[in-house]
Amino acid sequence: MAVIKLCIMNLDNEKKVNKALLNELLINKKGDISDVLRVYDQLEPVSLDFMMGRWTGSEIATGHSLDGMLVPSGWYGKMFISPEEVHPLVFFAKNLNST
Repeated sequence: MAVIKLCIMNLDNEKKVNKALLNELLINKKGDISDVLRVYDQLEPVSLDFMMGRWTGSEIATGHSLDGMLVPSGWYGKMFISPEEVHPLVFFAKNLNST
């Protein structure tokens, strides 16, 4: 399973992101792990300031044995509080007032 948070600030970088493959992965939400890793490796790094805050995630199915497990578990995404404090797995809270 690949979980990619795409922080695409500049797709016209020196590495030349394969935009067609990126769009295919995002639209279909599935792909070969080698394609997912290739696109990920082509993305430009982003600043720490850019990463701060709460991010909604989504899954791209790659054939991993844990594909499809995050969403049913209530997974929301990630939260970056500071460069030293990150919550890589953030989940929706259950309604504590329900009976």
